[in-house]
Amino acid sequence: TRGSLTRQTTPTIAARTYPSHARGHPICSPRAPSAGKRAKMRAATVVLACLASTTAFAPRDAAKPLFAAQDAALAKIRASLPLEDKDYPASLGLDAFSTPDGGSGALRSWEAPGPANIAWCSDLQIEGDTTVASLTVWCAPLKDVPHLVCRTTVTPDHVDAFVDFRPRAAVGYETRLDDGSYPEPDSREAFMNKGNRADLDKRFYDGVAELCAGVGGEPAPARGLAELETLAASPVAVDARLPASDESVAKCAELCGAAADAWLAWTQSDDHDLKPGMQVTSTYARDTKLRANNYGVLADYYTSLFGEFGSEVAAGDAGPLDEAYVGGAS
Repeated sequence: TRGSLTRQTTPTIAARTYPSHARGHPICSPRAPSAGKRAKMRAATVVLACLASTTAFAPRDAAKPLFAAQDAALAKIRASLPLEDKDYPASLGLDAFSTPDGGSGALRSWEAPGPANIAWCSDLQIEGDTTVASLTVWCAPLKDVPHLVCRTTVTPDHVDAFVDFRPRAAVGYETRLDDGSYPEPDSREAFMNKGNRADLDKRFYDGVAELCAGVGGEPAPARGLAELETLAASPVAVDARLPASDESVAKCAELCGAAADAWLAWTQSDDHDLKPGMQVTSTYARDTKLRANNYGVLADYYTSLFGEFGSEVAAGDAGPLDEAYVGGAS
């Protein structure tokens, strides 16, 4: 009849959208993939996993660019300054060593007697799940060129950059306020410190301020002996935590080279010579204290990375503390 013809309609696509209570029913559920298709899906998953594993960030991979940059910086320093090998690392068994987490490392050290003005130079390289590249140069007290420290630490989670040009005199850098200014001087010593800071900034720190400020990242977490580090720090110190990435590693490698170049240029100038007598003596006294404190700072840091073995690494990197600086203090 006419009425029955009217009721004969074609099902719409919307009729294939099933209510939630019907999902899972054998008739309403999507058809399960065939055995062949499941095998192909498993194979694709394995391929994707392999691709992910080959592109994942690994601290060991950071060793090559970081060590290459550090080696290049050292080559420039050794070409300009007559560094003499020290057997101190070998005496501690650190000329080649293994870390508790399965990594491997090596430590080399030098000094440069007389006018070259290098009391201690340390080259530490550790490759592993925690990779460390550290270059440190302690100057003797014949010039007031800042000490150099450039260290990169790489873990699966982050890349930490630490660079500083440590001042040779106590001029109140530790009183610096968050906005970069200093409290108004209220004593003769404070006025002298203000003038001395202006001198050091002009000769050294203004020239590397942009380099150090351009590292970026977040401030690294405070370490156990942060106060001792603050007393030794310059106004341009870098202590940053960067993302765990090849880009961060490349930035740190470049920073090491640039920092070493700036420091090396200072060592070639006669403008930074200290006068024999009180200037040399006071500089030597401060350096001796800083080096003693530095061992404690390094021991705290490296034990946080490598457990008890870290104290041995710190002893090697800090250098012998019972030897007078080359060149003497008088």
